[in-house]
Amino acid sequence: MDCPRCGAKVGSANWGRNCAACGRPACLKCITWEMFESHPSTFETVLGKDRRMLLCPDGCAFGQYERFIQSIHGKAPLVLNDIGHVLVDLCVDTGMHEDAPASDIFFHHWRLDPRDFAGEVAMAPEARPLYDMIRADLAKRGRIFREDYSDLV
Repeated sequence: MDCPRCGAKVGSANWGRNCAACGRPACLKCITWEMFESHPSTFETVLGKDRRMLLCPDGCAFGQYERFIQSIHGKAPLVLNDIGHVLVDLCVDTGMHEDAPASDIFFHHWRLDPRDFAGEVAMAPEARPLYDMIRADLAKRGRIFREDYSDLV
């Protein structure tokens, strides 16, 4: 089978997957984001663990963020993290809002290793667009949030 996105041969070195959000097929090279979600009121009770998804580059990560933001307490302050310059994390700041469950959505850019960005001062160009889209959407929604820049390594 060939990847319908890039035409690459799919096999043991480049195995195929379906995007967990839209269902369209992609080879591993075309999968852009890995997403983890912890949302105690819904997912931990059902699954007993974090929800993990592999996502294609066609806006599926932002779509999962939109679904997530609608599922959490509307007044809870949020923290938007740039972790290691390749990971985008949005979580409820439970220190500021004790009534809201500790919900979290975390996007890891599949092909980027945070160790490669140790000492860098800016987010990787591949990860920056999703971070900026989330930040702009939070501001447009009037959500209270703060930004945090954390190092992983």
